[in-house]
Amino acid sequence: MKCIIKTMFQQSSREFLLKRLKWTKYVKREQPAYLRFMLFLMIIYISFVYLFTLTPFQFSKFYFFQYLLFKKGYLAGLTGTTSFKDFIINLFMLFPVGFLSASIFKGQKLSFKLGLITTVLIGFLISLTIETLQVFLPRVTSAIDIINNTSGAAIGAVLVYSIRTYDPPTIYSSLREKWQTFYKFILVVYGLIIFALFLTPTLLNNFRSWDTNFPLLIGNENSMDRPWQGQIFRLSIYDECLSYKEIKKFFTSNNLPPESIEIKYKPLCDYFFQAFPIKNRGELGGSYDLHPQKYSTAFYLAKQSGLFIKHNSLVKSIEHDSLLIKRLKKSNRLSILLWCQPTNLHQFGPARIVSHSINPTSRNFTIGQEGARINFRVRTGLTGSNGSKLSLLSPLILTPNNPSFIALTFYRGETKLYFNGKLTNTTIHDTSFYLPLIFGLEKSRFRIIEIYFTLLFPFGWLLLGIPAINWKNKIYFSFFFFLPFIFSAAIKSVIFQHALDTHLLAIHLVLYTLLLLTWGFFEIMVFLFINSRLALKSIVSI
Repeated sequence: MKCIIKTMFQQSSREFLLKRLKWTKYVKREQPAYLRFMLFLMIIYISFVYLFTLTPFQFSKFYFFQYLLFKKGYLAGLTGTTSFKDFIINLFMLFPVGFLSASIFKGQKLSFKLGLITTVLIGFLISLTIETLQVFLPRVTSAIDIINNTSGAAIGAVLVYSIRTYDPPTIYSSLREKWQTFYKFILVVYGLIIFALFLTPTLLNNFRSWDTNFPLLIGNENSMDRPWQGQIFRLSIYDECLSYKEIKKFFTSNNLPPESIEIKYKPLCDYFFQAFPIKNRGELGGSYDLHPQKYSTAFYLAKQSGLFIKHNSLVKSIEHDSLLIKRLKKSNRLSILLWCQPTNLHQFGPARIVSHSINPTSRNFTIGQEGARINFRVRTGLTGSNGSKLSLLSPLILTPNNPSFIALTFYRGETKLYFNGKLTNTTIHDTSFYLPLIFGLEKSRFRIIEIYFTLLFPFGWLLLGIPAINWKNKIYFSFFFFLPFIFSAAIKSVIFQHALDTHLLAIHLVLYTLLLLTWGFFEIMVFLFINSRLALKSIVSI
């Protein structure tokens, strides 16, 4: 009897080990690739769901209390309001999550009941976190959305299990060779698209849209509704982008114009404000002379060269010589040196110190005062006719009745502000700030995050998802994530002499760190899923 039991035990043990070996080989050879692919699609899609439903990422208790005040009664707060369009969007938003989840479960031979329950739970948790976080955002949240989202995930699961001919592992195996053939091609094309997009703002930021008929204005807008009050000592306009060393030569201890200075470039316009009409001593002398307008209160300083502007006054050019704008259009470079001091810090609009414009909404460039800040607008194909879609706003640097030396440079989107001979930290870089404008979005830190996440996160996952390589090579290939940025930065540095876009570099570093973290989480999920199925199979075999 003991021999019979021993023989039966040995036989069952051999069968168990044989089944375990077969299952292990199947898991190692087939399942990981299939699971990785399906989980890869799920993570990418769920990432975008969170991204677009939680935009603009302005989390605040204010919106939570506003939500409580807006909703009348607990029932209204529970159900909220929804339109038919919102109903359809919310219903199908998590449909892909349900479809992909159920495909994984069906491929793992889970029953319909267990697969449906698990899929519904996943959809419910995703929707619940979204709606909970939206309470702290300037967005509408509703319990009905949770029901719709969860229902959409359930529909996806039911569809997967109802189609008997749909076998996810088999379909994946049939498409795997084709996918591997085009994988690297897709990766290269994607990288080239990112590279081209990084260069696009630099190419579009030019002066082609500048109007040659605008006058040069001092102290106000042409419509006389943006007055600036203060003293202006000298104004110089160059069709070159002056360097820090060249600008440093103009700096004096009292922040007043130097008596003489020599650099390799000559200004197109140069005003010393010594007599009316104010003569242009620059390279375009004889054009763009400035005249005080009727009822303006503008007079010269007695002890030094300069103009004192009071009340609602305007000094402007009468003749609109197009040569200045033609020269600037040709170079696409602009440097403005300004020595001035405001009478007070209660000037907004911004108050126009220097402007080349025709009205408050149409200009070529403007230097204005916004309280204690300097505002610099330049018209390009991306910033619009008012130059306000993206403008430089300085820190609190101005002080009343204190002379200041302000230097502003612009070249192909890169804008720099020098104050009293020092470069401020308000540089506008040529790519990171402008890319949202290409897609018709307003510039904000949240839009920048959204655009670059949408653009770069899938690229990073494609690099990490390269099939048939080990994890060490995956880490190696992951550094290709920086290649579009490196190549575009090199071209802009060599051709346009642009500084390194530190904002774009920081965005890449943050997203790269996020990629590695999500990839680690992804690997843990695959490991746990495989081993949990292996343990389940072992228990069943016993």
